[in-house]
Amino acid sequence: MVAMDDQLQAMIEAVMADPEHSWEGRAMMSHELLDLEPTDGSMINAHFEEHAPLYSLAIKQFNASPSAQTYNAVVQACTDCHLGTCPGPLERIAKRRSDAH
Repeated sequence: MVAMDDQLQAMIEAVMADPEHSWEGRAMMSHELLDLEPTDGSMINAHFEEHAPLYSLAIKQFNASPSAQTYNAVVQACTDCHLGTCPGPLERIAKRRSDAH
């Protein structure tokens, strides 16, 4: 999850640093969440198993058409998953949203 957060933070910083080109040519790496070993096994539940593929789909959609909207869909996928598994990072995730359209 740290790598995912780092990627979101790096993306938003890159966009803010180059507003002229903004989202053009940007891409994110997908993390196969269902293949990762959790720190706490109790985090793997039906909600997680349902939402993990939605995160991967959001990444694919972003990579196909990078924009603030598709980036925010990735952030929303993180939020949606964490709501039912581990709500601790929700405040941090909310800070990753893009206001740049």
